[in-house]
Amino acid sequence: MTPEERLAGLPPAYQLLVLSDEVLRTFPDEYLRSLPAEVQDAIRRRIGRPSA
Repeated sequence: MTPEERLAGLPPAYQLLVLSDEVLRTFPDEYLRSLPAEVQDAIRRRIGRPSA
């Protein structure tokens, strides 16, 4: 499967979860707060950043 095929049908916020932890760490807290709670929690767990 191509990367595009793997992500097909996933909402954009959930597509972020395929990014590396290194890339996710570059997102500011303000942006993370704009995401659905489930996605925020998953990203924060992975990058070790507590909820703001």
